[in-house]
Amino acid sequence: MFISNVDPDDAAKVLGSINPETTLFVLVSKSGTTLETLTNRDLVMSSLSPENRRRQLVAVTSQTSPLAHSEGVLDAFFIDDFIGGRFSATSAVGVNGSIDLLIMMAGSLLAAGAASFTSRLLGAKKDQHAREVLSTCYFIALALGIGVMVFGFLFRDQLLYFLGANDEIL
Repeated sequence: MFISNVDPDDAAKVLGSINPETTLFVLVSKSGTTLETLTNRDLVMSSLSPENRRRQLVAVTSQTSPLAHSEGVLDAFFIDDFIGGRFSATSAVGVNGSIDLLIMMAGSLLAAGAASFTSRLLGAKKDQHAREVLSTCYFIALALGIGVMVFGFLFRDQLLYFLGANDEIL
């Protein structure tokens, strides 16, 4: 689950749908000083019992960040200081958003094309052909999703090395 860094209602909804005492929270902030992120950290910490606070929060941050050696964090995973933070599409934090955006774009293209074509077919009273188009698009989307998943699984080590992991991390 993901807690937005700008919507306290969303954060409360997420925290209400999980068991905070059995959840590992990952705090992502390169600078360790982003107000919205630290506010959500405090919200999460207030939902935990005092004895579990240090055991259930890890940080993804830069080595010079105040979070890197914070008492309230179990461990920290570091982003290089010379790589952009969340706004850099190729940083450790930002690359995942770029990949997600590409996958959503492919799905939107497929959905928009299928909807438009199906509407035309239904308007022309070609119901059977419209069903075939929708079925085909559904199975193409399913195949693409499975293909991306299998590719990620089979080449995960190579992908992680490409993104900056080393043998110590793997």
